[in-house]
Amino acid sequence: MSSHSNCQRREPAIPGSRLCCPSICAERLQAEVLRQLGKRAESALIQQRLFERLVAVGDLRTWLADLPEAARSGAIAQARTLALDHDDPAAAALVLIEIGADDG
Repeated sequence: MSSHSNCQRREPAIPGSRLCCPSICAERLQAEVLRQLGKRAESALIQQRLFERLVAVGDLRTWLADLPEAARSGAIAQARTLALDHDDPAAAALVLIEIGADDG
């Protein structure tokens, strides 16, 4: 079974499932609309919440892209902490690889 057709990301939103949760799709769509409207700060808040729940690299990338440069180092530190505390070692490893586990 494939991910929901409106999802921008392909990682499962429901642990242990290949299905995307409709509320996750709706939040990602809302963040994209806000981004397109130039409301990057609002989009970043949604992306941050998504990343905090899912600890997925795609959400991390989108969250960081929406942040001003000055805020990215703090977000990366937060992402590292969340990854290190995450129950799924594979998801945690992907995030740590993405941000560079030895940085900071």
